[in-house]
Amino acid sequence: MTLDLRSVDRSEAESFVRLVYQAFGSVPDDDELARATERFEPDFAIGVFDQGRVVATAGAYPLEMTLPAGPGRDLPTMAVPGVTAVGVAPTHRRRGLLTRIMDHQLADLRDRGYPVAALLASESIIYGRFGYGWAQSYQSLLIESDRAAFRPDVPADTGRMRLLEPDEAGKLLPLVHDRARHLRPGELNRNARWWKNHLKDPEKERGGGEARMYAAHESASGEADGWVSYRYGKQDWPEGIPRHQVEVDDLVAAGPAAQAALWRFVLDLDLVEEVKAPNRPLDEPLRWMLADPRRLRTTEVADHLWLRILDVPAALAARGYRADERLVIEVTSADPSARGRFVLETGPESGSCRPAKGGENTQLVVGLADLGAMYLGGVSPSTLAAAGRVNEVAPGVLAAADRVFASPVTPFCTLHF
Repeated sequence: MTLDLRSVDRSEAESFVRLVYQAFGSVPDDDELARATERFEPDFAIGVFDQGRVVATAGAYPLEMTLPAGPGRDLPTMAVPGVTAVGVAPTHRRRGLLTRIMDHQLADLRDRGYPVAALLASESIIYGRFGYGWAQSYQSLLIESDRAAFRPDVPADTGRMRLLEPDEAGKLLPLVHDRARHLRPGELNRNARWWKNHLKDPEKERGGGEARMYAAHESASGEADGWVSYRYGKQDWPEGIPRHQVEVDDLVAAGPAAQAALWRFVLDLDLVEEVKAPNRPLDEPLRWMLADPRRLRTTEVADHLWLRILDVPAALAARGYRADERLVIEVTSADPSARGRFVLETGPESGSCRPAKGGENTQLVVGLADLGAMYLGGVSPSTLAAAGRVNEVAPGVLAAADRVFASPVTPFCTLHF
C-alpha cells in the first residue's frame, strides 16, 4: 500500500493537529484544537498519508536563537526552525515513517539555507540518530518559603515590583523578554501569536492550580527590567494552616538586581509554604543569595534544547568565540551532506570555517550530534571525550577546543514549542 509523503496545507490543519495529539496519547477538546490550529505553520508542515488520511507528521516554527559571542561583543542571533509536532499514528508504527519524515525534513531545512535546527525531544533516545545533540539542560528547584532568607550582603532593591493584569502583561512582557533573550545563548524569541496563546491560560493547562499571575520589576528610573509569571497550586489549608505551593512559570530579568528582586517577591508571597521553579538555568544564582543554601533543593536536571547542525561551515561561522585558535575538525555522520573535515579559525571578533585541504591533518574527531551538543557551550569537548564521544588526534587540541567552544553564560531556553 502506498504511503505518500507531502506538504500539509491549511485546509488539512485540523487533521494534522489531531494526529499529533493522538501520537502523544491525547484527544484535543474544541478549544485545544482551535488554538493548535491557529499556531499551525503550513510552510513547514509535512505529513505521510495513507489513502488520504494523515498517519505521520512533522512541522516547525520559524524562530531566532541567541548564540555565544566573543569577549565584549553583543551576542549574535541566528534564524532557526524549531522542529515540532513530530508524531506517528499508533496504527503505523515500526514502518520506518519517522525516519522517512525526519530525513525529508532535514533535507528541506538544509535546502532552505538554515545552518541549524532545534527541537525539544519527547524521549532522549530518539533524535541522536538523526544527528541532533543535547545542547542545553535545565534544573527544577524547590524551597520552603520560611527557609528562603537572603544573605545580608545581597543588595537591597532600589526599584519596585508591580502586579500586572493579563492585558497589561501582554504589552509589557514581550518587550522585556526580547531585551533579556539577547543576553543568554540558546534563548529563543516568542512571536505575537505565541504570546496570544500563552496569555489565554486555559484551565485545562493549569494542573488544578489557579490562574497565572504576572508581576514586573521596575528599576529606580522606572524602566521595566524583569518579570515573573506564577500560579498558586491547589489551595491547601490543613487544620486552618495555609500551606500552598507556588509554581514559577517564567522568571526573566535583564540584570542581576532585577533577578534578585523577582526572587524575593515570589519567596515572600503570603500563604505559601513552598515555591517550585520547574525550569531554571544550571547557573541559576539563587542558591548563592540564600543565607541557608542547602534549603534550595534541585529536584530534577534534564535535557531541554537539542540542536542539529545542517551546514557545518555556516553554523560554526555564525557564533562568536573567546579564544584565538585554529582547529582541524573531522565531523562524522551517517548524513553525507554533513560529514567532512573542516578548518575552524577563531578570534575575538568572529570565526570562519571552511572545508579542510589534503595537507591539513585532522586534530579532533567529533560526531555530528556531539558538535550540536558543544555548539552553545553547554558541554565541553573534554567532557564528551571523557565519555568516549570525542577523539583527540593531536595532543593538546582538546584543551584548545574547550577554550574555543566555551561560553561564560550557560545556555538556557525558556521557550516550549
